[in-house]
Amino acid sequence: MVILLSLFVSLCAITLTYSVQIWDAVSYMQTGVFQTQSSDLDLEADVFAGHLKLLPGMAICEMGSANGALMAKLGPKVMPGGSLIATAPNYAELAATNAAALAAGLPSVRTFKATNVSWAPGLPPASCDVLYSRMVYHMIPKDVIALYIPQWVTALKPGGRILIVDHNPMGTHSGPRRPMSYIFGVGTMVVVPQDTEVNEITSGGFSLLEGPFEHPFFHGGYGAVYQAIPQASTS
Repeated sequence: MVILLSLFVSLCAITLTYSVQIWDAVSYMQTGVFQTQSSDLDLEADVFAGHLKLLPGMAICEMGSANGALMAKLGPKVMPGGSLIATAPNYAELAATNAAALAAGLPSVRTFKATNVSWAPGLPPASCDVLYSRMVYHMIPKDVIALYIPQWVTALKPGGRILIVDHNPMGTHSGPRRPMSYIFGVGTMVVVPQDTEVNEITSGGFSLLEGPFEHPFFHGGYGAVYQAIPQASTS
């Protein structure tokens, strides 16, 4: 009886955890803020700005901008004179990002709809001082990421940097891409352990500048800052 009760309690705990993860995803799409964040989005934006070394006049690009909540917080940090660029897999997110920026008193956002072969079709080379993403990397299949990474190198100005924030599987930070957890034998969302992310990005033309470091705004969160390796001149 005690064993059965223990199993029931464990199952309830797992189910509750899974339910919270699902609710977090819904809440994030509505607000741009993860329900389990330890503090508000303003504080998280300050962390992004610090790692990216944002200054007025910079061109910043968010990869997978969702509803534009983070862009609206980071945009003022590159004003006056800065410019805003966003990519997303659908036009609804891009429209929401631009609306969020305008509501925050910022200039219009240059938007680019990502495809499976190009992360920002039509974006000229050396357009961005910095690139960043928040809880997006794990959503992109490995074969697509392999195509995107060299394009990020091309999009950055010399000396530009990229900050990727994502989250680890439960209990580890290494190993292959895999489901975050299993409920009744069915995998939940795919996650990319931080060591795997570093290997993928540094294999595509970047060097690791900072991290991986803890990003405590959601469970298992981590961040890493990269810089493009200068390309040899062909002239």
